[in-house]
Amino acid sequence: MVTFAVRSTDVGERTATGIRKAAGNGAVHVGPLDLADRALIAAVTSAWSGSLHWRLFRPLALGRPDPLPHLSG
Repeated sequence: MVTFAVRSTDVGERTATGIRKAAGNGAVHVGPLDLADRALIAAVTSAWSGSLHWRLFRPLALGRPDPLPHLSG
């Protein structure tokens, strides 16, 4: 399962839909997370279970080069 924690759930859902179609896997979920909202951060972290792997995609979303290409793939 993959979960995208995003500020804009509309944009995150569009991205997740594309990934679901391309991967043929429906286990891609989107959830709200605004790092400026401490209550939301607490709610997300208290509800989370399992392992956690994260990556910030903001530079790619803005059309900028990937600052960490060695982590791609």
